[in-house]
Amino acid sequence: GIEVPEAMGGAGATFFMSVLVVEELARVDASLAVLVDVQNTLVNNALLRWGTDDQKGRYLPKLASKWVGAYALSEAGSGSDAFALACRAVDKGDHYELTGRKLWITNAAEADLFIVMATIDPGKGYKGISSFLVVHDQEAVSHALSDPRREPVPSEPDPARRATRPRRSPAIRAAIGSAKGDAQ
Repeated sequence: GIEVPEAMGGAGATFFMSVLVVEELARVDASLAVLVDVQNTLVNNALLRWGTDDQKGRYLPKLASKWVGAYALSEAGSGSDAFALACRAVDKGDHYELTGRKLWITNAAEADLFIVMATIDPGKGYKGISSFLVVHDQEAVSHALSDPRREPVPSEPDPARRATRPRRSPAIRAAIGSAKGDAQ
């Protein structure tokens, strides 16, 4: 939690300091640098900038200490093109239901919290896309190996070989307060 405020268990540093930490880690271990980069510059930073006060209070202390975060954007048919997302979010009144499959998610194997990008209203273009916070322990969240021909190796020593995994879900529930963006 490099940028996470000290009151929430983080270092209270700046985004620039996050970049310096990642750069220095990369000199020694590129895999660890990627994990720290995603955790701090994508997940924690997004929550700090756009999360609600409730989300910040609920998740940032955990992300600053024991949780790992992941950012789920890429899909098989669209890669990292956010405007071509197939993952959908349907408003069910008290929650959103997310359906779809995400690929190449850094930190997926270890992640406790995912920021998942999904389309609420395809007719609104980029304004119909939103992000959702999905806690890993939900029943519908599943993952597979990035290379299905490989057997799982729980003690894989190289985080780069185990950190990027596809995620698929028949339907994930996300709380109404999880949505961000103009589409809500």
